[in-house]
Amino acid sequence: MQLLVTRPADQSAKLVQSMQDLGHDVKFSPLLEIVYVSAPVPDLRDIQALVFTSSYGVRGFANLHENTPLGDMAVFAVGQSTELKARETGFSRVHAGANDAVSLVEVIKGHFHTDEGKILYIRGMHVAVDLKEQLEAEGYRVRQQIVYEARCAKSFSPEVLPCIIQETLEGVILLSQRTARVFVNLVEQVENQEYIQSLKYYCLSRKIADELSMINPSQVFIPEIPNLDELIKLIKDFGTIE
Repeated sequence: MQLLVTRPADQSAKLVQSMQDLGHDVKFSPLLEIVYVSAPVPDLRDIQALVFTSSYGVRGFANLHENTPLGDMAVFAVGQSTELKARETGFSRVHAGANDAVSLVEVIKGHFHTDEGKILYIRGMHVAVDLKEQLEAEGYRVRQQIVYEARCAKSFSPEVLPCIIQETLEGVILLSQRTARVFVNLVEQVENQEYIQSLKYYCLSRKIADELSMINPSQVFIPEIPNLDELIKLIKDFGTIE
């Protein structure tokens, strides 16, 4: 099956390798371009924990702290890929959620008390969920800092556009709500909307799948647990080779 991966290639190694191992033909068209913004170095003197909701946030934060030891800081990561990036960056005390904001808040509540100090939430310019608001509702003191912007692609990549025109593409993997919205905007220009409807859509969560309502897709697959391993298993179970 010819599958479209909508994340940048350098963020998709595990996913791509798994798909290729299953015999799928993987095509790339990153629908968000990550741009790291110029930001002041955060003052960490009153910070006891960091929260990351993407690996881009980890990288952006590390860029600001190139010469600062980071290992002793408590870190909360939204999911497995963000946790791995945090550990690769040098953090040793990392707790991970199940790839959504609700589970991340629960993990924080289970490992960090409101009276232990302030939390610094490292984020992108656009967020699907206001995590700062959710944490403050639980009694936490939260500062936030934007370290990157995800800019929307204006077209599909030269590799993928012919696949859509010639209707050889068979499946699309979507890992964020914003990526799904960009995809919908781009395929509005495709003449054969029945073809777009017929594609297999593998979405990390129900909220991501809901962004596809304008397409009215006939085949949407969502893992019971919103993490990459479960999504890969889902594609293995339902992504037949044709």
